[in-house]
Amino acid sequence: MDTQDRKADQKKTSRLCSEAAKVLSLVLTGEIGNLLLKILHVVDVTTTNDRQFLCVRAGHHEQETELDGLRILAALTQVQGYLRSIIAQSVNRKHVPAFKFRYVGLLETNRYAYSKNNQ
Repeated sequence: MDTQDRKADQKKTSRLCSEAAKVLSLVLTGEIGNLLLKILHVVDVTTTNDRQFLCVRAGHHEQETELDGLRILAALTQVQGYLRSIIAQSVNRKHVPAFKFRYVGLLETNRYAYSKNNQ
């Protein structure tokens, strides 16, 4: 792969991550009926080196709310197919990589929980 192809590929990947972050933020707070997911904020979306997964980090800002990271990850995993289809429509792609979710808890702390895909 020459430099020009690599730059074009990086640009497409960057656009996918950026668009995925926007769409996920909107869908989680508006369209998803799960109350656990409505308070989540998407911190960022990146890809794995092989571009087979979109790595989504999400957390919340409400200090008085104590959430169970495993329940959040289970809820995110349940709606993964729906989220992928919405993102595919948004970026006009047939294939969107699977997700690896990371729940980072209260956004000011360093507590992490990982989905099964991260293992």
